[in-house]
Amino acid sequence: MTSQFEQKFLEYFGFNPAIWHSGISKKKKEIIWSGISCGEIKVVIGARSSLFLPFKKLGIIIVDEEHDQSFKQDEGVTYNARDMAISRASFENIPVNLITAVPSIETFENIKKGKYEVSRLSERYRNAALPNYEIINLNNTKLEKQSWLSAKIIEKVNLHLEKKDQVLFFLNRRGFSPNALCNKCFSSFTCPNCTINLVYHKNKNNLICHYCGFKSELRRNCGKGNQCEFVFSGPGVERISEEVKRKFPGKKIDIFSSDTINKKDSKEKIRKIINNEIQILVGTQLISKGFHFPHLNCIVVVDIDLSSHGHDLRGAEKNLQLYHQLSGRAGRTGKPATVYFQTYENNSKMISEITNENPDIFLERELEIRKKNKLPPYQRFISLILTGENEKKLEIAKSKGAAKSVYSDIPQAALTFAFWAWFGVLSFIVSITGTMLAFASLNLRDPRMHEERNLNKRKGLYWRFARLLAARRKYIWERTKILFKPKIVEKEVEVEKIVEKIVEVEKIVEKPVWFIVLYLILPIGYLLSAFQIAKSFGKNIT
Repeated sequence: MTSQFEQKFLEYFGFNPAIWHSGISKKKKEIIWSGISCGEIKVVIGARSSLFLPFKKLGIIIVDEEHDQSFKQDEGVTYNARDMAISRASFENIPVNLITAVPSIETFENIKKGKYEVSRLSERYRNAALPNYEIINLNNTKLEKQSWLSAKIIEKVNLHLEKKDQVLFFLNRRGFSPNALCNKCFSSFTCPNCTINLVYHKNKNNLICHYCGFKSELRRNCGKGNQCEFVFSGPGVERISEEVKRKFPGKKIDIFSSDTINKKDSKEKIRKIINNEIQILVGTQLISKGFHFPHLNCIVVVDIDLSSHGHDLRGAEKNLQLYHQLSGRAGRTGKPATVYFQTYENNSKMISEITNENPDIFLERELEIRKKNKLPPYQRFISLILTGENEKKLEIAKSKGAAKSVYSDIPQAALTFAFWAWFGVLSFIVSITGTMLAFASLNLRDPRMHEERNLNKRKGLYWRFARLLAARRKYIWERTKILFKPKIVEKEVEVEKIVEKIVEVEKIVEKPVWFIVLYLILPIGYLLSAFQIAKSFGKNIT
């Protein structure tokens, strides 16, 4: 998509922007970094990390598709680039534009509260009509064995192909099949790191974990002897592509997913799609990310039930955003377009909600549900993750409800906190008060009184400390007499009495035992209290 964005920018503004993402070479990044820092580069089109570039005089930040979940980084430093862009714009005192067809729940809530201003596009580019929607009820038709496309869909697609329309079969699932099962022992391949099913990729002939990237060969000894005999459950885009090739022979068909769109041939593939050299596309959500394909006028959602089920808090919100974006790929040049939904549930209300021209209706209802159930953005969630080198110990901790102990141990932790906080504060106050008293007695006292004690003959840690202060006494005493000379002359008797009282206090403070209490025991006390407070809470969370 970067190449298409760059080309459009050049057409509108007449110059090339700097491009910043992980695929840029180190040398090119150094050139861009230098150009930005000295103010030579004026515009950057970049990924999340571009927010940290050293702009000399940043004027505006534009976040395209602000609702997209890919703005959130979960590895290393965890942050949401959308929120980071808002923060940087606030620091720089510049505007930030959040661009989206359907705003995220958080953004919509900020619009309602008046925190954000909103500008709306009332019509599509060149006044193009929105696509029509049609539901295909799979309960009324019998699918062929190992087939996922109904006869009615095949008929509809043929009508569009006769009109020279481009067709997209949409299934948000990479690979060939999400499950590889043994026909004899009925066991499946799972990731050793994530404990989820590995996805079979037929084009690469291996199994891949879509979370951590773990790879495995499709080969395993069966629990019932010899090698496992595999069967594949459920379709991915590769499997749908094979069926589409059987149903529409002679048509140029290609897969559009993150597995097939690479750096080398992405520009060429997009060029072919734009020129209608590829008649049928089989794609994942990647194709919904703002691409402009002028001949695409037919979209078939192979299985909308797949995305409507699940336990994701943001599931409904994501569906709304995904299918609004997907529908926006069709009919962009003004020709009549249709989006077909295959479903077993025939939930026309759900489909009409996520495809409604005004998504605010859905978002309003979603906000009410979340407020009622105390869900974000009205409440915050905390993720408690148990980690360790010993998996068995983690399972035992999990079975005992280790995570719940955070709540059950809060009263005990609160008492521990209260005791050690009291002890720490008391230690700190006594230590500081004693120290100030010692300094007062040493600084305000007449240095002649110290000469009688001959401190230079004393030895030990305390007396070394006292000798360091003795050098300053005479200077401080002389400065005191200069500053308060009128009062000393007028009230010499009162000053002498004050000095005598200080001397009496000093006799107590100068004892080595007080030095040990003030400078060793009490500081250790409030350091120990801080450690105990951290320990009382830390042991429950870790």
